[in-house]
Amino acid sequence: MSKFHSTLTRRDFMKGLGLAGAGLGAAAATTPVFHDMDEMASASSGNANEEYPWWVTERDYLDPTCDIDWDVLSRWDASNMAFNVWPAHLSQEEFNKRTSAYAVLQKNNTGTNAPGNTVMDYAISRASWASQNTNTNNGAETIDDSLFQTFKNPFTFPFGLDASGNAFLSPAFADAAGLVTPDDYGIPRWQGTPEENAAMYRTAVRICGGRETHFLPLDEKTIKLVSAAKGGKPIVFEDVDLPYTDATKCVIPNKCKYAAITMVGQEPVTTKNHAPDFGGTFGAHQAYSMAAKIEFMLRAFMRGIGYLDVFGATEINVPWGIVSGLSELSRMKSGMNPKVGSLFRKCVIGLTDMEFPVSKPIDAGMHRFCYDCGKCAEMCPAQAIVKRDVLREPTWEITSPDNPTGNPTNLKPELFNRPGKRVWPFNHFACHNLWVETASDGCGRCQGLCVFNNFHLSSIHPLVKTTVSVTPLLNSFFYNADRLFGYGELPESSREDFWLKPDKYLPITGFKNY
Repeated sequence: MSKFHSTLTRRDFMKGLGLAGAGLGAAAATTPVFHDMDEMASASSGNANEEYPWWVTERDYLDPTCDIDWDVLSRWDASNMAFNVWPAHLSQEEFNKRTSAYAVLQKNNTGTNAPGNTVMDYAISRASWASQNTNTNNGAETIDDSLFQTFKNPFTFPFGLDASGNAFLSPAFADAAGLVTPDDYGIPRWQGTPEENAAMYRTAVRICGGRETHFLPLDEKTIKLVSAAKGGKPIVFEDVDLPYTDATKCVIPNKCKYAAITMVGQEPVTTKNHAPDFGGTFGAHQAYSMAAKIEFMLRAFMRGIGYLDVFGATEINVPWGIVSGLSELSRMKSGMNPKVGSLFRKCVIGLTDMEFPVSKPIDAGMHRFCYDCGKCAEMCPAQAIVKRDVLREPTWEITSPDNPTGNPTNLKPELFNRPGKRVWPFNHFACHNLWVETASDGCGRCQGLCVFNNFHLSSIHPLVKTTVSVTPLLNSFFYNADRLFGYGELPESSREDFWLKPDKYLPITGFKNY
């Protein structure tokens, strides 16, 4: 830790976050007591990688366990997948037919009062998605309620709307939304070493509701992980002070030379035990809403200490986690983390002008375990994941346009599979089609039933993870044991008391179980 001490007082710091005035006392009473920014930075680890158990090995920079051909990999317009993952593969007639059936089935399911489809399940599924839907509306958000001004306002599709509804982060709009800077109060911005910056950012992440954070520089290779376009407009880098978007492009300042990759947790119980019904989707919906909150709060925090934190340029977030060591790639095409398995919804990626240490890929044996497991593929009701007996090892090939799963009228795998990496191809259309066919608005069954989601509920699980990290010899045995003990599969009869016993199923958000 350096001897530098910021002149930023706690009151000035809280004012910089927009918590001045009557709310300052209440906010101070509920936040950690830091006498200066050095104390805050020392509150968490400043290492480039998060601290993992001894059996997780660190690999060389840009050398994850998932092979990547950086010469083949190119920037990709991820918005194609975001908006066309399902309807682009269907004729208009078939699209109308399926969406009509979806609406009827959803209405019918909601009134059945069957476990997982009660009115409470539907209500919590909608409510947990409300923040995300309120915060973004295909790039045309309007804020009418003044209560939203200090909490929900700016960064929308991708960089914010000014007071007239134009997509541009003007200084006047930023000030009106509470995104003040140190200059607004005549105080110096925070200055620290990359390690101090990392520790401080991770502390802010915890306060904002995130789990863990890794960091990558934006260089000639990692910039290929930035989406090529947003909403049909190319994303470009220019020598400007603030990000903005106009009628032709979305612009990120060249000074944003680092990416902070933050994990957004997902409520595990309902995902593991309820998917793919309404009771199983609320955890995912809640996580997306939490991600919107985390992005806003981190952006306000970074601006409050004198830096940028630009969100919205990285719709496809899994590669960032893999390359930065936050996760390893799974057969189901999502990330797996040594601490929580696959039970995290996404990563939020902030592009910033703050300097951080470089995180490196990891090897905890999880990617290699997927060679011998395939439980997610067996349990996938949409058959969107390639099974072990069909493809044991990952491949450089993408999903075939002739793949009939989900009965597409014109499958376009280039919308959801990107060449340049050796993975297990995942059929995103088939996955999304199940959401429509079941009117569940999601699934997550593969995620909930993953072998690595058993956490440390008994002493055997850390032993299994340790063994998996050093040898694949017992992978098949551990997979069979997982099936034998029935992990992740809860009988329907056990779900009937879900709404009657919250302490049994759901811990209070942000707190450990009591």
